[in-house]
Amino acid sequence: YNGDALQSYMGRVNYSFKDKYFLTGSYRYDGSSRLTDQYAGFPSLALAWRLSNESFLQDSEVINDLKIRASYGETGNQAVPSYSSLSRVNVGNAYYFDGTTPSVTTPLGAPAPQNLKWEVAKTTNIGVDASFLNGKLTATAEWYNKDITDLLYAQQAPFYVGGQYFLSNLGAINNTGFEFSLGYTPVDTGKFKWESNFNISFNKNKVEDLGNWEM
Repeated sequence: YNGDALQSYMGRVNYSFKDKYFLTGSYRYDGSSRLTDQYAGFPSLALAWRLSNESFLQDSEVINDLKIRASYGETGNQAVPSYSSLSRVNVGNAYYFDGTTPSVTTPLGAPAPQNLKWEVAKTTNIGVDASFLNGKLTATAEWYNKDITDLLYAQQAPFYVGGQYFLSNLGAINNTGFEFSLGYTPVDTGKFKWESNFNISFNKNKVEDLGNWEM
């Protein structure tokens, strides 16, 4: 048998007021049999404000929809092979003695990691969505920042303890960027529709921590 188990609990709350103010909050509590520290919690929160429904923009002939949003959330990654947190042994027949061949167990691979836990991604997102000219022109601008910590990484042990590879939580990475998209529909007669779209993005990846060797 080669398998694993994943157990999750999740709660979510959605709230809106006058179709102008929005809030969504959620919390996940996940457990994985692949890890030593099996359980971890992951919260998230999202807020939005639809300015186009406010009195100062309701009668605008140019702006049809305008919304500002912001969110923060955490997610976990347990993408390692089954039994990664357990020591493994090899069973074999090593020698012949007194008419029998006894079974012998020997260590297989590197020692198991002692504190293998969830890899965590923490993401912050701020964006603006807008629609103009009766929906003919749409625009979206978005900034994001993602920090990944406790990376699940196959690390090589020193050769004086065998030089084998073992899994560990090692280092941190940052990913940040900006995205902008623009859409325009100059013609829409029902039988013929012309759409033009433009988008551009800027992204920066940075390794912030390479970690230290530790078994």
